[in-house]
Amino acid sequence: MQNLIYLCSKIFQMAEFVGTFDCKMDSKGRLNIPVKIRENIADGSETLICRKSFNEPCLELFSKTTWALETRFLKDLDTLDKEDMNLKRQFLQDVKIDTWDSTGRFLIPKNLLEFAGIDKDVVIVGLDDSAEVWDKEKYLEKMRETSEKEKADMLDKIRALKRKSINK
Repeated sequence: MQNLIYLCSKIFQMAEFVGTFDCKMDSKGRLNIPVKIRENIADGSETLICRKSFNEPCLELFSKTTWALETRFLKDLDTLDKEDMNLKRQFLQDVKIDTWDSTGRFLIPKNLLEFAGIDKDVVIVGLDDSAEVWDKEKYLEKMRETSEKEKADMLDKIRALKRKSINK
């Protein structure tokens, strides 16, 4: 019961990343984190966790609190099991944990920028408890590629999820 209370308290402290923000990278690989995002990091820290996305050519940003929930399952992995250790390696390699500076800039390592194809123009997309960092052109292309059929399927899924959550 105590674990459930702890988990619930952490969930209600999670950052809320919503909206889409056009940003610029400087020549040193620093991304200016929009004030709106910095203000919504509910755990009060100036720490962000950045990693490669597993599904898209972009980066993912997490607050410390959300990252703790995102990685909680890793503690259950067996360090003597090859598959478990490979999963852990794949999940945690190329993760950057850092704070933003006094002007809100967050340094992103070159290897992560290269993975996402990010040069200068960037879009940050809020996904509620995390955010994606995209090269602007790649993001716009991704949005153009989403067909009307896919949009209709997404709408059906949203409706089903809403009905399910109402009936809980």
